[in-house]
Amino acid sequence: MAYVAAQGADDEPKGGSDAPQTLRRVLRAEWRALWSLGGIRVATVVAASVAIATGSAVFAVLRTIAREPGHVIVSAPVEASSTIFGLAFGLVVAIAVGRDAEGRLAFTMLRTPARSRLFVARVVSVTMIGMLGALVCSAAIAIIAVALSLPAAAKALPLLAVALIVCTAAVGLTIVLAFALSTIAWRSVAAVLVYLSLLILLPLALAIGGAAVPGALGSFLASASAWTPTPLLMQASAVSTMPSQGAEGVLTGILGLLGWVGATTVAAHVVFTRRDAP
Repeated sequence: MAYVAAQGADDEPKGGSDAPQTLRRVLRAEWRALWSLGGIRVATVVAASVAIATGSAVFAVLRTIAREPGHVIVSAPVEASSTIFGLAFGLVVAIAVGRDAEGRLAFTMLRTPARSRLFVARVVSVTMIGMLGALVCSAAIAIIAVALSLPAAAKALPLLAVALIVCTAAVGLTIVLAFALSTIAWRSVAAVLVYLSLLILLPLALAIGGAAVPGALGSFLASASAWTPTPLLMQASAVSTMPSQGAEGVLTGILGLLGWVGATTVAAHVVFTRRDAP
């Protein structure tokens, strides 16, 4: 994600002095560095392929069973696809951020005095790429589901539009969380371990503990598991439950993710702005 390495010819300084490092310039440089062949382009395509395959499989199963309402058959595959993409792309972000911290970021930090500006550019660029990827995956599954479910799917189109928006937003929050955790961990191995521990191992451990431990402690562990990031992502993406259960569950998931994102992003900003260049 090096600013100077990704700087295009149109950004070359004139008169021998450095061009002003506006947020737009730094953001554009970060975007170019991310989407270059040495960035996350290939990994993003792989994550999207896995997500689309998962959504297609969920649609095939639901359509074969044919016991769910029409809106579930259309919306649930979109939710599954976006959730898988969000988790997979979050891992991509953890690896990329940790890798940059051990390499190109040192030069970038030396050439970009405004650390806060660089931090914002990095988080915005990676989140934009992730949200676009999630939207592409969700839209692809939605097109497949609608095309193969007409005319019954026509009534579910408004809910499907809501699912596309909400699921993409939930993935965006998950990506910001992954970026923040990786920035705090700083090194690639630590970033991956922190990400996998918080989003995969912790909710599983709490859920298993809640099922295995009787009484109040078991109930507490089960409740705690529901407030970890991955269950919150799944809850925020569960738009297909809105016709029967209302929007409370989806809103709870989004607010829970916002809480995680707010706390970790503040901590990550402090770490990023105060740490010496590696």
